[in-house]
Amino acid sequence: MSPHIRHVPRAHQKFRPCQDSANTRRLVVEEGGFLYDSDAYNDELPYWTYDYGRPHLIIPHTLDDNDTRLARGLGWGQAEDFFVSLRDNFDALYREGAQTPKMMTVALHCRLTGKPARAAAFARFC
Repeated sequence: MSPHIRHVPRAHQKFRPCQDSANTRRLVVEEGGFLYDSDAYNDELPYWTYDYGRPHLIIPHTLDDNDTRLARGLGWGQAEDFFVSLRDNFDALYREGAQTPKMMTVALHCRLTGKPARAAAFARFC
């Protein structure tokens, strides 16, 4: 390990799903030593895969509750839109969770949610 790196990463996630190759997950499991990856958008709950000789946890990512929607013009124009979406999604999942397990992923980036109005909207959600 490089003397400039103090901690080994424990998880793996690519920037875009289209960056996958036929070998991506195999390399993550066999060579990366990662505990889990978030290179899946196919489910709402974590799941295990045993495809490459050992258990590997997949924690699906989401683009729904992701602050990049504020920057990319994908349905949220104001910080209040961010808050309302988070609140309403949480409330629905909480109700559904009374019957079956649910998980809510919220993706945040410091240069997006870190803006004052957006940070305040997120704080109201928390």
